[in-house]
Amino acid sequence: MGAPAGLGGGPVTRDAVPGDPGSLARLASALQTASRVLRAAAPPEQSAEQAAPPLAPAATRSAAKDLRRRATLLDETLARLLDEIDHVSALVHDHAVALAEARGALHAIREAGQRAGLNLSEGRWRPAYGITGSVDRNSPAAREGTGADREELRQRLDGLTRITHRRREALTASVTESTARLAAQAALLRRG
Repeated sequence: MGAPAGLGGGPVTRDAVPGDPGSLARLASALQTASRVLRAAAPPEQSAEQAAPPLAPAATRSAAKDLRRRATLLDETLARLLDEIDHVSALVHDHAVALAEARGALHAIREAGQRAGLNLSEGRWRPAYGITGSVDRNSPAAREGTGADREELRQRLDGLTRITHRRREALTASVTESTARLAAQAALLRRG
């Protein structure tokens, strides 16, 4: 993936920190709930004697042995599935927290721009709108340092955008890896 919009002074997307931390937190919670429900619904392990009594005919013992092997495979796969759900849930939760913090940082950057008499518009820091007098803090005379302010704000915004982009890419990669692990487990189950 390329650099996120907004780096190097280019346009910033309408929202420099895309995503909804609340929705991500709800997703993480739903994953945790699914994991708990599946763990609670998992059948207890059965001993070898319970599956096929030792005095049973050979065909029954052979079928019971195959059944135990398949049940063990299913139990191991369920354990791995639940571990993956827990892992992805933790990743999504951590991303939701980081995204909420990034949104707070974006808000602080915008406020700093407003205090300097600048607004973020179409990805660029521009002088605030309105009529100003010579004694107003947003007047052209009072904003002689606006160029430096713009550069400092651009750097802060670019840094935040860069970090948010890297976090989003890391989450995507982790979820893709988890999906591949689950697909491998599903293939193993199909082979039986």
